Amino acid sequence: MDGLSPAAWKFLQQMMPALIGLLGVLVGAFLTLFREWRAESRRARKDAALLAAIVGGELDKFVNGCGNVAQDQGEDDEHGYTNPSVGTPTFDPAQLQVEWRSIPHSIMFDIVDLPYQIRTANGVIGNISHYADSPPDYCLTFQERQYQFSLLGLHAMSIVDKLRRHTGLEPRRNNERWDPSALFNSKVAEYKVHREREKAAQEWPITQPPATTVHP
Repeated sequence: MDGLSPAAWKFLQQMMPALIGLLGVLVGAFLTLFREWRAESRRARKDAALLAAIVGGELDKFVNGCGNVAQDQGEDDEHGYTNPSVGTPTFDPAQLQVEWRSIPHSIMFDIVDLPYQIRTANGVIGNISHYADSPPDYCLTFQERQYQFSLLGLHAMSIVDKLRRHTGLEPRRNNERWDPSALFNSKVAEYKVHREREKAAQEWPITQPPATTVHP
């Protein structure tokens, strides 16, 4: 080469096989890492899709249970007390064998936090039953129960939607005979109207009778 001394050119010729070998090693390592990354990416997508199918199915069951609670007016027992006619739905993600690392942390938190939200809702319902309601009908308790589980049903449906969008699954087809979101939103709206009326009734000014003047 022009500009190179014979000694430098000889050294370069001697080093060329080593340089080519090093380049081959680097290219081979890069290709291996790329193949591993691609395989891991495919595995993660499959794990996420499987998680969405399993967790989504369990959440759908929970939503159906919430729908049953939202429509529950109770039934009277032999003593005339009104009791729930349907059980309280539960959800336990710890029992699901899925790869949690395959989904974003925000969605994972929503899923694993749902049991806490259920316990909180049941606590609110229990407080209403024990301290603010009265037998035999327990109207306030049933109203609160419908409201709390309507909120939980809407929350669970939003989690399913996030899972499906993240994994690229098709949205669930609407059932013309059963639209839980419409039911839940209706119950939430009814609850808020009822609470606003109660608040207005409590704030309604009480008219005091005019003072009577006593003449001597």
